[in-house]
Amino acid sequence: MPIKGCRTLSRGAFFAALFLFSGSFARATSVKVSGRQLLVNGNVFTIQGVAYSPTPVGSQPTPPINYVFWTDTTQPYNTDFPLMKAMGANVVRTYDARQATAAALNAAQNNGLYVIMGYPVAIGDVQTSTGQAGVISGFKTMVQTWASHPAVLMWELGNEVTNEDPADLTFATSWYALLNSAAASAKAAEISQTGTFHPVSTSNKDINNIGFAAAGATDAQMTSLDVWGATVYRGPSINCPVNVFVQYSTSSAKPFYVAEFGMTAFNSTTDKEDQIQQASIIGSQWPVIKSNLSATNSSNVALGGAVFEWSDEWWKALGSNNTSDSVQDAPAGGDYLNTCYPQAAQYEEWFGITSIQSGTNGRRLRQAYYTLQTYWSPNNAAGVQNMPLILWVKNFPNPFQTGSGTRLQIQLSQPATLGVQIYDMAGHKVNELAGPPQDLGSNLMQFHWSGYTGGGNQASCGLYIARVEASLGSKDQVEYRRIVIVK
Repeated sequence: MPIKGCRTLSRGAFFAALFLFSGSFARATSVKVSGRQLLVNGNVFTIQGVAYSPTPVGSQPTPPINYVFWTDTTQPYNTDFPLMKAMGANVVRTYDARQATAAALNAAQNNGLYVIMGYPVAIGDVQTSTGQAGVISGFKTMVQTWASHPAVLMWELGNEVTNEDPADLTFATSWYALLNSAAASAKAAEISQTGTFHPVSTSNKDINNIGFAAAGATDAQMTSLDVWGATVYRGPSINCPVNVFVQYSTSSAKPFYVAEFGMTAFNSTTDKEDQIQQASIIGSQWPVIKSNLSATNSSNVALGGAVFEWSDEWWKALGSNNTSDSVQDAPAGGDYLNTCYPQAAQYEEWFGITSIQSGTNGRRLRQAYYTLQTYWSPNNAAGVQNMPLILWVKNFPNPFQTGSGTRLQIQLSQPATLGVQIYDMAGHKVNELAGPPQDLGSNLMQFHWSGYTGGGNQASCGLYIARVEASLGSKDQVEYRRIVIVK
């Protein structure tokens, strides 16, 4: 809505005034399976991935809220993807890409990240012909929508759909038949549209039933599935009760990736957050995955893995333990037990390699982040080298009236020198917010602008730009936010 008495810019003109874009995306990425290897543009590829479901405090990705990060106007991925890049990740594994957006996929590509496009499958949909038809149709639609985007690595149908109980195969056989049919339909549609196809994977619950004929899960039965993935929580060495890669090697000739590995960041003994314990476990798991990579030995089975997970999810707990989505629960004894780990108690809301805080997209990097960085991006492993400085900038209220003022909150990945200048749309500096900011903790800083110029005059109503610069040594990072003054 135009501001009364003020000249305004269109949304397009505003962004054009801030940024100058040139060039275009490269052609769609070529991704193929060759034996047990994954080839991206003809090169052998290792998945150094992050499971990504960045649900903010107070929200949940399930009814009644149905939070969707893809369409979140605060765009949390613009905070997260640069951090993943600095850590050395090259893949983002998503659980539900039905509402994917070009903005988010473009952000992934701009940060050197490929995306595993997840499509969720409800248990009820496996059990009826109508539900099965809906899964096949919906999956095909997602594939057709994003088939040409260069950030796509694979399509992934279902996450732990079956409990994988070999003693009860009725549901399993229905699920694997649906998985194979949906993969075949989606690939045929993609070939018709683009002349080629991306691999189709699934995220199994561990590897039970893979290769089991009575479940319909042998290679001969799963002809349209290209990659088996599995959530694997078999302890620090991924070998409880046996080595998962050795076990898998006799079950399928298809490539395999660990769709989830990781450890909770809460210590059941001390009843506190324990970054060292989490980092130690994750730091022992990745070398095991690395030693089984098909990228280094074509006879190995593993394509890599995705750490679970990027950020804590406060909504996620079992049974009645979760008393509030605005509280990070740590119930006595954990949400469940996994005796494969030195600490058997597992806490669902504490698996992030970054922690979250209420009301922001800011992240606090845990030690596990830096541990993975030493493996995935050794040149950055000094800790903060090449780390993005400004993670997130928010101003509120916005619009605001002169006198009442607006607050600019700036989340940093590390302490740095800050400079905040206010410019009008003609490029003239209106004010510079000097003096130390208010320190809100966890490298969250706050500045206040009352709406006056540096000379003490009241600024006219209209659109202004806040330029926020963080400096640390030879590194600079700049972000911009628009601010609107109304009468």
